[in-house]
Amino acid sequence: MRTASCPSPCSSPSIPKRSLTTHSVRFRSSRRRRSFSTLTTGSHRIIRTPSAAPRVVGKGRCFHRGFPEYFDGIVAGDPVYDLEAIALSEDWGVQQIKAITPTPSGSPILYPAFPVADQQLFTRAILQACDGLDGAVDGIIDDLKTCQAHFDPATYVFSDTAQPLQCTGAKTVTCLSPGQVNAVKNINQGPRNSLGQTIEVPAGAAVHPHPDNTVMGYPYDGGFMAPAGIPSRKIGTPTSTPGDFALGLGQIPYLWLSPARPSFNPLDFDWDTDVADLTPESPLVSYSTSLNIEKFRNRGGKIIWYHGLSDPGPSVAFTIEYYTALAKKSGGLRHAQDFSRLYLIPNMGHCSGGPSTDQFDILSPLVDWVEHGVAPHEIIASGRNFTTAPSTRSRPLCPYPQEARYIGPAGGDLSVASNYHCILPPGIDDHGNGHNKN
Repeated sequence: MRTASCPSPCSSPSIPKRSLTTHSVRFRSSRRRRSFSTLTTGSHRIIRTPSAAPRVVGKGRCFHRGFPEYFDGIVAGDPVYDLEAIALSEDWGVQQIKAITPTPSGSPILYPAFPVADQQLFTRAILQACDGLDGAVDGIIDDLKTCQAHFDPATYVFSDTAQPLQCTGAKTVTCLSPGQVNAVKNINQGPRNSLGQTIEVPAGAAVHPHPDNTVMGYPYDGGFMAPAGIPSRKIGTPTSTPGDFALGLGQIPYLWLSPARPSFNPLDFDWDTDVADLTPESPLVSYSTSLNIEKFRNRGGKIIWYHGLSDPGPSVAFTIEYYTALAKKSGGLRHAQDFSRLYLIPNMGHCSGGPSTDQFDILSPLVDWVEHGVAPHEIIASGRNFTTAPSTRSRPLCPYPQEARYIGPAGGDLSVASNYHCILPPGIDDHGNGHNKN
C-alpha cells in the first residue's frame, strides 16, 4: 500500500519515524524548485507535497482523481484546488482594505486602514459575541453556525461597556469606523457585482461533476483578525504589503484573464465587466475540482482533509463546499465517511499559526485506516499560542460536521483534551448541510 500526504506548506506537524527521503524537482511551468517527500514504511509509501506545487504534480485532490492507482491513502491539508476562485477571493478582500486606506492612491502599504489595535478590537467583539455559544468561554468559537447567523459587526454592542463596535460618530480607539465594518462584512460574504450578485468562476466548472463554483468569502472565526488570519494576507504590516499581493493577485493578469494582460492591475478588477474575461478552463483547476473519484474509492483508497478555519488564503468555505458536494454525490455523509474525513481546526491560519491547536499527527490515523481498517475519529491536537490562559492546550479535532464541546466540570481545566468531546450539532442532515460556509 502507498499513502500520499499533501498538506500545503503545512508540513504535517508530526511525522512517524520511518524512512524519509526528500526529492527536489524543477517543472517546466516554473523556475522554482518544488520539493516533496516520500515516507516508506515496509510496503507503504507516503508522499508529502506543498500546496504551492503545480498541479502537474498535484495535491491530494489531484492524486485521488488523476492517479487513483498510485496511492492507497492521501492527506490533503488546507487544500488549494480552485486557484482561479481563490485568487478572486483574495483580490476582493484586498480591494476592500485598499478602499478604506487613508494613504495616497497607489501606496502598497494598506496597514493604516486596519491597524493592530482595531484588529484586536474586532477579535474582542467576535469572541464576546460567539465564544460562549458552545457552552465554554475558552477563546475558541466551536458553534460557528450560530455565530455566523447572529454576529453582525455593524450592530454588535459590547456587553461589558454598552459601546457599539461600529462608531456612531467620529472614529475612536473604542470603535471601528463604518468603512472598516463594511470591509470586514464584504470580506466575510465574498465578491459581489454592482447588482449584489455572487461571482462564479468558469474554470472550476469545466469538468463534471463539480462543486459549486461560486467565489467564496472568509467565515467568521475566533482567528479571523488574529495575526495569522486576515491581516497576514489582506492588511499587511506598517512596513510590508499584504501577502496576497505575491499570491492570488499576482496570478490574475497572467493566469486568470484570457487573453493574459501583463500590465493589468488586479486591484482594478471590475466585478461587472472583467468576469467575462476569466479563463474558461485551465489544467491548474479544471480537473482538481472534479467530484469523480470513484476509481480511488472503489480500490479502497482513503483520504483525510484538514483545514484551518481562519485560513486567509484558500478559504475553508471552498473545502466545506467540496466535501458537502462529495457527500451528496456519494449517497450521504455516512457513505462519504467510508473513505474520507474532513477535520476543521478553529482559529488556525493557513496550515498553522493563530491561537489554535495547530500541532497534530494526521498521518498515523491515516496509516491505521489504510493498513488496519481503523477509521479515524477524534484526533488530539495541541497548541502553545493561545492569547488567554491557559496558553498551552490540547483539544480533539473532530471529523466534520462534528464539533468539539466542553464536557468537563464547571471551572475545569481548558487545557486538557479529555474535557472535550466531539458532538454532531443539531440541524445537520446526512449530506452535512446546515453549516454556514461563509
